[in-house]
Amino acid sequence: SCEADGAAAIAGLARHASYPPRAIIIGLGSRCEHVHIVLAGRARALAKSAAGRQAVLAVYLAGDLIGEMALVDAGDSALEVIAVELVEAAALLAHAMVALMTSHASVALAISRRVIVRLAEQNRRLAESSTLSATGRVHAEILRLARQRADLTIRPAPVLSQLAMQVQP
Repeated sequence: SCEADGAAAIAGLARHASYPPRAIIIGLGSRCEHVHIVLAGRARALAKSAAGRQAVLAVYLAGDLIGEMALVDAGDSALEVIAVELVEAAALLAHAMVALMTSHASVALAISRRVIVRLAEQNRRLAESSTLSATGRVHAEILRLARQRADLTIRPAPVLSQLAMQVQP
């Protein structure tokens, strides 16, 4: 959603990155130096406990940013980001993305909007985990998935174990 000159600048600095299903895009505890703009595919961010419990904290689709914490040098990753299906992305070094944001207001605005949408999504999930029963969270997630399409269909059908990981508190 940035202007043509900003998009051209991104394309000029980005390298193509391809991640097959189950590939680790950002490793747990690793320092992320790149920001990825998802071009196609789907990935998810997982939080993992020492006891082996996992929770899905975010799902990334085309247009989303992966690794935006590198823009503020936030240290080592507290999450693991894994490709669910083939992910095609434009990868930029964080300092290059910051320079683009400084020189192209449309790039800064587009990234800010994406980050705000991600924050709103996290707030929604937190509110649901605090206020809804497990059944209510499943219903809310199914409704959210259905609303992603004009005909209110969910394709492909959700895998029950993945749905459970997404709605657990």
